[in-house]
Amino acid sequence: MSTDVTETEPPRRSWVTGKRLIGIAITVLVVLRIGVDLMPIRLQIGPETSYIDGPLRRDGTPDYAAYLNEQWSKGVAPDQNAAVDLIHAFGPGIINEDIREDYFQQLGIEMPPLEGDYYVDFYEFMEQDGSDWCTNPKMSERINVAMEVHTHPWSPNEHPDVAQWLDANRKPLATMLTASSKSHFFSPMIPPDGKCLLDSLLDITDKSRTAARLIMANAMRELEQGNIDIALDHTLDCHRLSRLVSRHQALIGSITAHNNSKHAIGGDEQIILSGRLTTLQADNHRQRLSLLPAFHPISDIIDKGERFNSLDLVAGMHDGRFQFDDENSGLAMRWGLDPNEAMRQFNEHYDEIHIAMQEPDLSTRLRDLNAIWERRETKMLTDEIDKAHALLFGLRSALKESAANIVVLFTAPAVDRVVIAEEESKLRMQLVDTGYALAEYRAETGSFPDSLESLVPEQLDELPIDPYSDELYRYKRTDGGFLLWSVGPDGFDDGGKDHSGFDDIPFGDRPSDEE
Repeated sequence: MSTDVTETEPPRRSWVTGKRLIGIAITVLVVLRIGVDLMPIRLQIGPETSYIDGPLRRDGTPDYAAYLNEQWSKGVAPDQNAAVDLIHAFGPGIINEDIREDYFQQLGIEMPPLEGDYYVDFYEFMEQDGSDWCTNPKMSERINVAMEVHTHPWSPNEHPDVAQWLDANRKPLATMLTASSKSHFFSPMIPPDGKCLLDSLLDITDKSRTAARLIMANAMRELEQGNIDIALDHTLDCHRLSRLVSRHQALIGSITAHNNSKHAIGGDEQIILSGRLTTLQADNHRQRLSLLPAFHPISDIIDKGERFNSLDLVAGMHDGRFQFDDENSGLAMRWGLDPNEAMRQFNEHYDEIHIAMQEPDLSTRLRDLNAIWERRETKMLTDEIDKAHALLFGLRSALKESAANIVVLFTAPAVDRVVIAEEESKLRMQLVDTGYALAEYRAETGSFPDSLESLVPEQLDELPIDPYSDELYRYKRTDGGFLLWSVGPDGFDDGGKDHSGFDDIPFGDRPSDEE
């Protein structure tokens, strides 16, 4: 009898059981993989992720706003805080009602009355006068004039309504000037409930622009009326205010500060071109300008304020505080984004920026900063999902680095332009200093010199160098006085033009748009 039973023997129970176990195991692995993908990720506290370990919010995640406010408010007494004076100039109504109580508590003062002798903008002033500026073209033209009087000398006879508006703001203007004399600037960053640090309103910082323009509008009126010392004082006050505002925790504060500085520099330009300065006035003002405090380093704002803005944004995407345009995008981000990986990449990104910012040479610094962005853009374009990795370990694990890189790439601030703004503020102050040296020369000789070399050694020990060309600044006499300029970031001499695509940085009798 044959003993070959291979074709007829039923499967052994152990093999059947084994196949069933394998099937069950595969099913369990698939379920576990899906479960891992859907399982909420806990945000980790540590130097590589959250960067700080406190203070913490109720859910155990870092309270970056509280940390920044605590650090930036150290040693700032209310009576030496320029932000307090700006509040008294504009009134507490500029602070969002939802955060107003907390804001004044952190500012360290009682909230002033909502109604008072506060700043009135030109629109409101005209409406109080019964003017229908919305429909009257002549009224709209008057508004345009009011928006430009801070840029050139003007008289009350030319613009009586603007003069009346300035007189109506005499008290808030005096308070703004007082703000410029303070030693600190701190305005709390308070996001509304359930919002991110990114949603903090920068009301006071924004109002500093209005203050700078109002101060310079009055300076230009005083200049036209021959009150040179007052015009010089106002211009110096605007310089001081810009440097105070640069101490705000957010990068937008730095941007605002450097823009405000341009208003002050424009005032210096007009005062010098007026030809009314005495030798003593020009020399004294140069000395006062040399004693101005430096702008707060943008590298510090980026390394702290912007880093924490980005980290809090990631936390907000994870916990729902950051609101997307549609619910599906929010759900996808909360499922697909590993907040810890995103935080790690943000910290790596800001660490690289911090290193690049230490480079003293501007062109090298900008090249290094651009290289950081190029590496991330290249990574986004070349990243491919490893399908085997995705199958074995889950889509979230496979996608987390790419998703984090995309978040960094599309939400981190581009800092190269801010770096250029910081460097150009230094450059413009060199032009201002040289401009007042030219004014000294004119006061002594009756005219501006034919060349900058004439200023050495009487007015200047040595001539400044244009960082964009490593040569002397360009200079020429003009019918209106003189033109002094840098060749600008492209290193090409455009004859002092800074419009129509040209990037020179002029000071003095600037070329018109038609030239």
